[in-house]
Amino acid sequence: MANNRHKDYNNNNIRHLLSFRPIYKNVLWGGNRIFALKNEPAHSSNVGESWEISGVEGSISVVDGGEFNGESIENLVSRFGADLIGNKAVEKGCRNFPILVKFLDARLTLSLQVHPNDTLAFSRHNSGGKNELWYIIDSADDSDIICGLSAPLTPETYQKAVKDHTILQYTAKYNTQKGHFYYIPAGTLHAIGAGNLILEIQQTSDITYRVYDYNRCDSDGKPRQLHTEEAIDAIDYSFPPAKLSGELHPLETNNTIETPSFNVNFLEAHPCDKHCFKHDGSTFTIIVAVKGSAKISIDGEGKELCAGHTVLVPAAVPSFSIEGDATLLTVTL
Repeated sequence: MANNRHKDYNNNNIRHLLSFRPIYKNVLWGGNRIFALKNEPAHSSNVGESWEISGVEGSISVVDGGEFNGESIENLVSRFGADLIGNKAVEKGCRNFPILVKFLDARLTLSLQVHPNDTLAFSRHNSGGKNELWYIIDSADDSDIICGLSAPLTPETYQKAVKDHTILQYTAKYNTQKGHFYYIPAGTLHAIGAGNLILEIQQTSDITYRVYDYNRCDSDGKPRQLHTEEAIDAIDYSFPPAKLSGELHPLETNNTIETPSFNVNFLEAHPCDKHCFKHDGSTFTIIVAVKGSAKISIDGEGKELCAGHTVLVPAAVPSFSIEGDATLLTVTL
């Protein structure tokens, strides 16, 4: 549970690396590879998600260690504002942390689903929408994902296809490979196939409309809830689907993927190199290690970041450096 106490902080004190306690989610399709990625003993089964940084109500991240140990990210955003999340987020009126970072382990195939865009999510749920990006950390030889449409679809044919259990005939399937990434804008029908271990970067939202779930039942033996009616107005019926920057292509070193909600940079750190970064106060930087380990330093003070772990560099930090032997992704607004 997040600690809701407030303290009188000096704003300069936010110029530190922040780590958070992972929030593990047990789901019927989950496995145990997230613990292996983190090099930790498995202390639970069917863990499908590890939320690394979250401002989603009910799953608020809490700082792990350091001066702010036990403080919720919600409290830190409230206290520090732009010094933590940057001017861009403040100018847009953000009241919570705007990005959710999670690891996903799909032992089984996930449901076919869709997320609403900002406009629909706000009108229905008083929430932002959900654009997301998947980076494939690992995948089995026959693993795949569903992403977008393979044939024209209308609201009318959608409803008939759901009723007839033929909706998958309208969706596009792609084989996944380690190191590939996929941008999934709100409105896209999608599903993660079995055997994929994924880093997901998304807007802060937990609104999902489940369209089809292979007639599976939950742990109580009841059919899982579907949201086929809610999804009618959420689906983007454009065909052929728009090809977005970086879609279905492997990332290249230091290549930045720009989306309407966030930017993602892929970095291969090598032992003999030192990568230096500067902030102008407009955005924070999230750093996620998916392989190896690296040292993240601010003003000469460093923190080791190992595979499966994440740190947040507040916007007020003027500069930081990365050195080591690791595969990393950085996220900014």
